[in-house]
Amino acid sequence: MKNIEIKQLNAELIFLINHCIESKNNNFYLNYALNKNGQRLKKAIEEMDKAVPEELKTIEGKIWSAAAEIAKGTENEPKFEDGIPSLTDEEALRRAELMKDYNEFLQEDTDINLYYLDADKCQDANLEFEFVTILNNFIKE
Repeated sequence: MKNIEIKQLNAELIFLINHCIESKNNNFYLNYALNKNGQRLKKAIEEMDKAVPEELKTIEGKIWSAAAEIAKGTENEPKFEDGIPSLTDEEALRRAELMKDYNEFLQEDTDINLYYLDADKCQDANLEFEFVTILNNFIKE
């Protein structure tokens, strides 16, 4: 599985877990499996995050700090139509280089051992279609 797919799957899993919490899902098997996969995905993402250069983290922090300042007092997400205002030309070029490397890293394959579920044991979970599609990622066919 590619690193970017692991990050996406983690976001979807969090969405599914939150739905199960809100709907008071009491299927122990499903809850256990989702938690197990959440732990495994979290560990994989923590390992990925260690590979992100500190320089990129610093530059991104500077960008989002400026974005928060721009958006202060508004409900809108900041837009950077004219570039990133808080970066010098040199920083912007360096960020582009680092982001290129990071995007290549996201396309690399990583082994992750997901915890696969038995679909029959999840029958009583009563999930809507969008959540079943997420759950499908954790069911071996």
